[in-house]
Amino acid sequence: TEIYTLSLHDALPIWDMDAAGLFGYIGSGGKVSNVSVLDSYFSTNGHVGGVCGDNDGTITNCYNAGMINKLIEDYDAYGGVCGYNSGTIIDCYNTGNVSGVAFNGGVCGYNSGTIINCYNTGGVSGDYRVGDICGDNDYDATVTNCYYLSDTEIDNKDGTVGKTKDQFANGEVARSEERRVGKECRSRW
Repeated sequence: TEIYTLSLHDALPIWDMDAAGLFGYIGSGGKVSNVSVLDSYFSTNGHVGGVCGDNDGTITNCYNAGMINKLIEDYDAYGGVCGYNSGTIIDCYNTGNVSGVAFNGGVCGYNSGTIINCYNTGGVSGDYRVGDICGDNDYDATVTNCYYLSDTEIDNKDGTVGKTKDQFANGEVARSEERRVGKECRSRW
């Protein structure tokens, strides 16, 4: 399923907004799969992601190609696919840009769950707790077999593997269980 031209800009006052995305919140046991968010723009407060703002369930085979822009400096997480993840994200990717001050990630802004077989080719910017796969990773969370485009590398703090455009184009970046090269994310203070 492809979703085009979804726009959310400062939709609710800050005290009302907990999570925003195509799905604001996915509860434990919830599953979202095969969703594409294209040509979209999210600029609001709360945990924000193109597919989901806050995930306690499972997101599989989804991607975001829209823009995610954080409005203010706060402790909310912004990510291309998911803002705040305490569930599982599998076989997902982001090609959109993610920007803001802190807790910004290409796939996930803050991860306390599991991210497997994902990649980011979009731009990620911010001042601290910024990463190409996840902006910050909890001490017991895991990131496995994830890649990012080296042109968007911030400082390789997340232990994942940067690949060039040619490596992405020639198939060197393959989403497979056999190639487990990712490590835990690390934050930049």
